[in-house]
Parts: sequence; structure tokens; C-alpha cells
Amino acid sequence: VTNLSLPASPTAPVGNAQFAVAVAGNDSSISLYTLEHQVSPALNLLLNLYPFYTLKNVHGNDNVSGLAFSTFITPKTHIRAQYVRLASTSLGKTVAIQSIPLKKFVDVQAPRN
Repeated sequence: VTNLSLPASPTAPVGNAQFAVAVAGNDSSISLYTLEHQVSPALNLLLNLYPFYTLKNVHGNDNVSGLAFSTFITPKTHIRAQYVRLASTSLGKTVAIQSIPLKKFVDVQAPRN
């Protein structure tokens, strides 16, 4: 799991955010999902777990043994496409790196100026 909407500081509350989730399958596939975190006055909600993409046969016949996202740092400008990287390891001692393109998250509940 990686937070794509990092707070201003490590001690700041998360607030409304979007996460990327990777789940390894028993067929050497990796399923990617998006998940939203929304803050309400009474409680924090995790919702809208949506499938995004499935990477098939990532390590051939070897099972995936580990997954790790790179740290995403929000860019100061949005001139070029943004990516988050996902590394996976297998029982056959192979490593695969995937670059996952990102789209800008628009908070439809945020007031516009």
C-alpha cells in the first residue's frame, strides 16, 4: 500500500487521500487497486476499493514472494507524467520493477475558489 496524497509533514493527519494497493496472486499475477480515505466529523472512512489493473505472469511460473512500492513525492509542477514504481520478488529469486502511471486525483467534495 502506498499513499498518493502525502500529508504536509509526517506528524500531520492524513486527511482526504488516495492509496494504491497491490495484491499478489497465486498465479504470478499482481492486482492493483485504488482506495480512498475520507475524513468526516465523526470518523475516518476507507472506501471505494476499485480494481485498477492486473499484471499477469510477472515472474513466469514462480510465485510472488514480496511487493514494495516506491515512495511517491508529490511534484511541485505537473509538466510531465507521474509514476509510482512497484517492485516484486519471487521464490525463484527474480526481481521485477513496474512503473505505474498516475492520474491526478480530483477531490469532488473540496470547495472551489
